[in-house]
Order: sequence, then C-alpha cells, then structure tokens
Amino acid sequence: AEIGEKTHSQSEGVIIIHLNPAELPLALVVLGRKQIRSKAIIGYWHWEVPKIPLSWLKVFRYVDEIWVPSHFVADTIRPHTSLPVRIVPHPVQCLPTSDMRREYFGLPEHAFVCLTIFDTRSCVARKNPIATVRAFLMAFGNDTKALLIVKVSEASAVPSAMAELEREIGNAQNIRIIQDKLQSIEIAALIRCADVVMSLHRSEGFGLVLAEAMLLGKTVVATAWSANLDYMN
Repeated sequence: AEIGEKTHSQSEGVIIIHLNPAELPLALVVLGRKQIRSKAIIGYWHWEVPKIPLSWLKVFRYVDEIWVPSHFVADTIRPHTSLPVRIVPHPVQCLPTSDMRREYFGLPEHAFVCLTIFDTRSCVARKNPIATVRAFLMAFGNDTKALLIVKVSEASAVPSAMAELEREIGNAQNIRIIQDKLQSIEIAALIRCADVVMSLHRSEGFGLVLAEAMLLGKTVVATAWSANLDYMN
C-alpha cells in the first residue's frame, strides 16, 4: 500500500504523528533526523471548522500522508493538498463501568435527565451550550420532572461566557451547572445516568462524547451538520 509518494518497500518504516500542523515541525525536531530519515511520515490531524488556518499550508511538505477522523475534516483539508487524505475515525470504546448512580451526583431518581458536556478550551461558541439551554426550556419549561445537567470543564477560563450561560438559565429550577473536576470514570457514570445526551454545537471534528453515549445506548440529539453525521442520522 502506498504511503504518500513512498511505498513500504521504499521507506524504512512509518511514523504516525498525532499532532496538528502547528506542533508538527517541533515534533520532527525533537524526533531528530536519524529517527525520521527514510521513513514515511503520517500526520494525524484534527480540526473542527470548515476552513484551515493559512499557517497549515507550509506544513504539508513535512508529511507523506494525512489521516483525519471524519469526512468533514477530510473535505476541509483536501482542497489544499494533493497528498492522500485518509479517514481514520477515532476508536470508540465502551466507557468504564462503576457503581455510581444518580444519587452520587444528587440527581432525582425519577426525573427525565438531559445532559450536555463541554470544555471551555474547545471554544464555548462552537460548543454552543446556550442553544441546548434554550431547546430544553422550549421543550420542558419549568417542569421539574425534567432536568438539564450542563457539565462544564475549565469554567473559570472564560468567566464572560459562563456569565452569559447563567443569564440564559436565569431562575430555571430544572437546570444545573456542574463545574466540579470529574475523573473519566465519573464522566462515564454521569452519561449513564442521563436519558438523553445533547450537543447543539456549531461544528464538530468528530464528536467523541456523542459517539460514546450512543455506544452506551443513549439517545443523542445533536446539530445535523459536520462530523457527527458520519455516524448519526
């Protein structure tokens, strides 16, 4: 099988570097010429919007092939290069199990629980939690038999965005923000506690949380655009 312009017979091995172009040149320097000489270099790149930074263009020459997690990312990159761009989705594994139930998170046992999860470092505007809040309130109003959990990581990094989110929630008694730092096993348990996982995002490069929730058999509601359409109808 060909790797860019080289074949396995022509190269002395393959190196896959899972870093975006901005970090790639430094990674090659750290690896050193001896390590990468005569090897095929694959860059595994991830992106979440339909335009790549212009700074990426000068980095294409360092790789022989590009791997991306979705058709959306592939369609974003392909117009800018003649290199092979292959779709290699993230492996989605079943989340770890635990004995944590709704009581662990202080959630009502019989409520209809919706969950949205985002990290502020992934751009709050792109994750678009306000749209999820609005959709929930349109659907359920102040009905306390339904509950929306907004799990936020690194909330302190964007106080203005959090203030805007809190203003949108207002006095709603059926919406809770969780800012506590949770371990991966706790996040998995929180997803298991939900009836629906929501992400009314503006764009996703893959949408790992959505795929993981679906693997658990959860109903997932998301924006009908970008990478999550690879595995959502």
